[in-house]
Amino acid sequence: MSTLRKILKTRTNILMGGAIVGLMSLTAVFAAWLAPYDPVDDANLMYALEAPSRQFLFGTDS
Repeated sequence: MSTLRKILKTRTNILMGGAIVGLMSLTAVFAAWLAPYDPVDDANLMYALEAPSRQFLFGTDS
């Protein structure tokens, strides 16, 4: 195990690459929890491109 630690300590690019791959894997596993709304089902075209109002403070997108 000490050889693996030595390699990871001296080669930071391997460590950073592993961290990025690990973070992306966690994001893929928990994607449904991070973004629980379906953008297709929740699209309400009646409110597309409206100006800011009390219901939508910054307006709406298409």
